[in-house]
Amino acid sequence: MAGIALDEVLLTNNPLVIRRCGRTVAVEGNAIDVLNRSLQYLEEGYRLVTHPLAGSIRLVCNPYRSLLLRHSGGREVDARGIQAVVDSIDRVHMAMRDRRIDMSLEEDYAVLDLEFVLKGAEAHCSEI
Repeated sequence: MAGIALDEVLLTNNPLVIRRCGRTVAVEGNAIDVLNRSLQYLEEGYRLVTHPLAGSIRLVCNPYRSLLLRHSGGREVDARGIQAVVDSIDRVHMAMRDRRIDMSLEEDYAVLDLEFVLKGAEAHCSEI
């Protein structure tokens, strides 16, 4: 892997992504903490490269979340990205009220999150 471009940031709470993808911003906490951190970047001129809710509705409860963002070159706020993240936070909150995370599947969740971020980056010509 060539690594993350200087105008990109990979936010994650997934230890597998941290080990495999090099330069990341490790976020302590759960998926919602990663989404909340992404809002700070979106307000500072970054844009979403990968969707905040990659995968199926069942995977909304994945305890791991990784988001690739790219700086737009200015200070323009990504309003659509912010709305997508806010909607995603709401969906995760709703899903977590109805379901419990099966932590016996923790390794599987980590692998799925890694695959989603790698495929999303590949689709947007990012090398992570």
